[in-house]
Amino acid sequence: MGKKGFPLFSVVMPAFNAANTIRRSVGSLKDQTCSDWELVVCDDGSTDDTLNLLSILESSDSRIRVISRQSNSGSAFKPRKCAVEASSGQWIVELDADDTLSPDYLESARRIIESSDVDLVISRMETMDGDCVTCSLPSSEVPLEPTSGRKLVKYTIDSWAIPLLLICRRDVVLSAYEEGEEGSSVFADELFSRRILVHSQSVAFSRGIYAYRFNPDSVTNSVGVARFSFLQSDRSLLEWIRSEFGTASEEYRLGCRRLFGGVCGAFLLLRKVSSSTVRQECRDMIAEAWRHPLFREARRQTHGILKSISFLGPIALQAALYVKDCKKG
Repeated sequence: MGKKGFPLFSVVMPAFNAANTIRRSVGSLKDQTCSDWELVVCDDGSTDDTLNLLSILESSDSRIRVISRQSNSGSAFKPRKCAVEASSGQWIVELDADDTLSPDYLESARRIIESSDVDLVISRMETMDGDCVTCSLPSSEVPLEPTSGRKLVKYTIDSWAIPLLLICRRDVVLSAYEEGEEGSSVFADELFSRRILVHSQSVAFSRGIYAYRFNPDSVTNSVGVARFSFLQSDRSLLEWIRSEFGTASEEYRLGCRRLFGGVCGAFLLLRKVSSSTVRQECRDMIAEAWRHPLFREARRQTHGILKSISFLGPIALQAALYVKDCKKG
């Protein structure tokens, strides 16, 4: 149980133009077998019927509170942080406005919390495309015994082998916020998620399932200028890894591979940008990433034919990637 007068779990939800999905998401929370929760929703300047629907949900359940921002922030990071700051529970639980939780999600976490001294609980995540599960995490390479969050960071760098959808002690989340401001990039959660891991001394794994709904129209999945902000995000991540783990670490090697691969991937992504004006802006972002000292450092740490071709310049690398992609297709 939570402390007297306060819930055990504060579920925080950023929402932007989520009128088509938010009832389902909140419904999955109301269906939980554990009822010791509050929901704090921060509307991020929605222009559809989201706020009206939230008002109805708020009036129907005293555990639901709604706050709103006047203008859209461009990512889920700031509205989620606003929700955290307005919450009162001992544990912070993330739930996006288009995703759902299995009925035992909170109960599975509660049993772990009450039986062991943990800072972070990692659930299972299933990526849904319609009714089909296209991906399930943690992947088989991740050991599921209790461990420190620091040891898990390496499973998030080259690719996400673990889901980091917070079920985390409130004080750990606040400590991670205090460590740095992540900005307004759509990838702002990337570095913050790793901060959470490093701040978590003890991590356990839960059987509860978080259903992530793939949305091709979301900012992180649509191809525009915002999508290319991952180039800056990857540089920030590598700088953080270098400071936190050192240049001799496996984490740093993986971070270098991620950054080099990201710049290569940006050339292919550029082909999907239809507007010539937007394409030029994205091309400028790639050029900035190419000239950055961290790209040269990342290239030194990687191996393979693309590394060799990259020394001939960005045009040669772009051509090689195009040929490689055509052969794959």
